Amino acid sequence: MKQEKRKNTKDLLTLIQESEKKRETLKELSILLEAWQSLSIEEQIKRRSSLLTDLSLLEFRDRKLCINKLSEAGTISRHDANKVIEDTRQALNICDETDDKSLPRIYTVSFPGLVDIVEDNGESAFLIKEKDSLKIIKRIEKEDVIYLPPPKEYIPWLLPSGERVLDYYGLDNVQKF
Repeated sequence: MKQEKRKNTKDLLTLIQESEKKRETLKELSILLEAWQSLSIEEQIKRRSSLLTDLSLLEFRDRKLCINKLSEAGTISRHDANKVIEDTRQALNICDETDDKSLPRIYTVSFPGLVDIVEDNGESAFLIKEKDSLKIIKRIEKEDVIYLPPPKEYIPWLLPSGERVLDYYGLDNVQKF
């Protein structure tokens, strides 16, 4: 009984902390949107980056609401905001499995910018081209749909190592004089 009470207390404290973080982030968003036009470009970039980092810690529906507000105000596109947040969540090892179960998931091997399906840490991943660089990503969220590469066991050939592809690309991409 005592153990269960501690667990409930911890859950309650976690909920309170998350709620406070959400309020602080929403307040920061509101302040940024009000002051956006009067800020220098450097300050805009700095504060927007800080806000996106904070947004990456929120639940999916809260992130989506904030991204919509940022996009409507013209501070950043939905695509770019989602990309920064997704990169931050991946870097922090935050999993979206519980956050976005309501979003449909589609396995695909075809979309603009896709170079190949590669192996990354024992799993299949997308190798995409962005501007002049290659990048390995596990999933893409676009228009309220999550696109995933097919699981490795369903691909009837061996996948190239993503890291090796990036290494080879880096060697070939060196400018020659």
